[in-house]
Amino acid sequence: MSNDILPERINVMRVISYDVEDIIDELTAEGYNDSISLDVIMGKVENWARDEFQVSLKELIFQDENGEEL
Repeated sequence: MSNDILPERINVMRVISYDVEDIIDELTAEGYNDSISLDVIMGKVENWARDEFQVSLKELIFQDENGEEL
């Protein structure tokens, strides 16, 4: 295989979306009574994302630099 047909980069990604209102509801249900700031919300999301990204390869998206699936 010649280098001129190989992609320059391979991007691997998985997108996870979290609803902020749901996060606020969960924090409230957990008894969090202080003002809920973006820092508090991001702390929750970062913990969840760490857990979520321990996934199998079939749950990831592999693309070249042009967005073409590999």
